[in-house]
Amino acid sequence: MRRIISDLCLVAALLLGIVFTAQAQFNSFPPGTFTSRSALDAAGGGGGNTVTFDAKVSALATANSTTVTNNNLTIGALNSTVLVGVVGFNDIVVPASVAMTWNGVSMTQVASGFSASAYSTVIFCLVAPATGNHALVASWTGTFQAYLDGLSFTNVNQTGGTTSCPNGTSNTGSAVTTSTVTVTSQTNNKVVAAHQQNAGNWGAINGTTISSSTALSNNYASNYNVGAATVNMTAAYAASGTFLAVGTDILHN
Repeated sequence: MRRIISDLCLVAALLLGIVFTAQAQFNSFPPGTFTSRSALDAAGGGGGNTVTFDAKVSALATANSTTVTNNNLTIGALNSTVLVGVVGFNDIVVPASVAMTWNGVSMTQVASGFSASAYSTVIFCLVAPATGNHALVASWTGTFQAYLDGLSFTNVNQTGGTTSCPNGTSNTGSAVTTSTVTVTSQTNNKVVAAHQQNAGNWGAINGTTISSSTALSNNYASNYNVGAATVNMTAAYAASGTFLAVGTDILHN
């Protein structure tokens, strides 16, 4: 019996030694080394780092000028955000010196395209944009009709430029009734596309519609969708005609 009691005391002493050693090692880590699940979620790190929609313009802005301003977007106070801005022109080539700003901060061009018959489109991105309601402004050389569109996402890679908004691409076609562009992407990303055509009202637009209009000589629509290896972005319209579609991927963090 004494032998058993002695062995039990030895085991208890060893266990207490392990506990005290572990506690001492834990206390040696600097404050903030470990982050709770709730803190991760609050910082936008929960949910598998999936790019998540934040906000879009409540209305397109249009102009027939050398600049256009859209004051209809309010970006949420979130972490790891990106602003995507799109300007669509009634011009057969991209106008010279196209630029875009948000709250006076320059954005980076990540995709563009043009149709030889009528249209051109340029997509810009800006990581960590100023939150709240500010002016989205596009400018260029020469007088052209233009639409200005924008939306924001959270849980996005914050490197910027074509790292955060990669795989920009474009597609054109004629004598068809659907605008389409295929964008390389991946799970947890989002894909954004903008479409222009000259053949009447818009029909079915896949994914989630951002904006659509027939206010100018060129008709404009935009959409976003969830990421996959490749994502086909489409927008149908009323009659056979010519289209331009430009798209980009949005990379998760």
